[in-house]
Amino acid sequence: GLLKAKELGAEYVLKTRSDQRIFHSSLEDYLINLMDCFPLTGDYPKQKGRLVGCSLNTLKLRPYGVSDMFLFGYMDDMIAYWCVPLDDRKKVDLANPDGCTWRENATNEICEVHLCANYLRLIGRKLDFTIDGSMKCLAEHFVIIDQDALRLIWPKYSLNQNMYSQLGDFPEISFNDWLLVYMKGHKININDSALDLPITKGS
Repeated sequence: GLLKAKELGAEYVLKTRSDQRIFHSSLEDYLINLMDCFPLTGDYPKQKGRLVGCSLNTLKLRPYGVSDMFLFGYMDDMIAYWCVPLDDRKKVDLANPDGCTWRENATNEICEVHLCANYLRLIGRKLDFTIDGSMKCLAEHFVIIDQDALRLIWPKYSLNQNMYSQLGDFPEISFNDWLLVYMKGHKININDSALDLPITKGS
């Protein structure tokens, strides 16, 4: 689909889910303005512009785990992000399959991490699977915006249902979190030891 869109002359791409609805009335302008307001930093010529991700399912304790539900960017950057080689691993070894930790989830590159980590390596980043390392990549290559800013509705869950209730308070990276990391040198007030907590137990 991306390659066909490029053939037809599309410059930008927005990846969403078919079971989500976005009610923002000027979404295209909003997303492009974000990319213009926050130009790329660092010397990574393989990336044309920042990728705009969403707070929904972009979790603080999942290094390099930008949500795969929503992503916006230049066509070539999106092709690089989504045209990842097939993961042909027969089995992913986890030390504790009944209580996988955040660190195990990240270093084994499960789901979202597989996509994001492959993209970051492709553009020349070295990954250390620490919280600071992950936040530095978010600060330099992405913009993370709030689900509410998009007026994004996901009817899979009711408005009164918290799908992250077991993960503690404010487990997602908000735009405010991202902006603090962007402005203040990639630091967030979470110790790396939290990565060794079981995901099912939360923070």
